[in-house]
Amino acid sequence: DILKGLDVLEIGCGRATASIYLSLKAQVNIFPTDYSENATEIANKNLVSFGLQPNATVHNLFEMDTSKKYDVVISLGVMEHMPDATKAYKKMLEQLKPNGLMISMNVPEKYFSIQTLATPVNIILSSISKLFNNVDSKPWLDSKSRSKTGSVYRTYADAKSFKLSCLNAGFIDVKSI
Repeated sequence: DILKGLDVLEIGCGRATASIYLSLKAQVNIFPTDYSENATEIANKNLVSFGLQPNATVHNLFEMDTSKKYDVVISLGVMEHMPDATKAYKKMLEQLKPNGLMISMNVPEKYFSIQTLATPVNIILSSISKLFNNVDSKPWLDSKSRSKTGSVYRTYADAKSFKLSCLNAGFIDVKSI
């Protein structure tokens, strides 16, 4: 009940799963946004399927109107794709009401991960698929590893680096886990 009625801006909503959950479970007013038009189309379909208003909008974080302020700003799995996290956090801070809350979950790249282990298998499977289909069935994947989305920036920054970016952006009382 403590969150009921709060205005929550979701940056990089993707399919809007976090917005849907927060709306249904915490009864907050959600404002899902994403840089991708395709993502917002999927988000709006998902919102409708859960009986919510299809209000996901296309916005570039760095060009968003800051006249409306939000009680909470969330970004889940977004900041690791920002080459300048401090600049992005500053823009998020501009979206907040005084004493607002920002929640950012970050999933940085790892030098060694399940994706690097799977690379040889993914390359073989991709080659077999091309052989039978005569077309790349997953053109969005990195052409070398076949396990990561190609041409997408990802940082190797850790939790301490993201915390420092938040502090440098002007946030106070920053916690990281």
